[in-house]
Amino acid sequence: MSFYHRYELVKLVHNGDPKSFEARDLQSGQAALLHLWSMGGDSPSAVLLTRMRRILATSPAQSAGRIIDVQEFAQPPYAVTAVEAGFSTLAAWLDSL
Repeated sequence: MSFYHRYELVKLVHNGDPKSFEARDLQSGQAALLHLWSMGGDSPSAVLLTRMRRILATSPAQSAGRIIDVQEFAQPPYAVTAVEAGFSTLAAWLDSL
């Protein structure tokens, strides 16, 4: 499912690969960070999607409430995480888990 049906992008917070946006869940109004990859998924940072999926599968307690959604097969691929103070990049955020 496309993120456009679930989230409103509010503000770009990191213009890299992936791009990270402050976002709002359209149904609940909850704030989140939405991380958006280029179409095609062959970006060097696509490995972050795999890493997030692995964390969800192997360490659900570690990621509980922090990794909200990972849609690696959506076009474009995206992931949604909780808003946390001090966010700089998705890679750095994952290293802090």
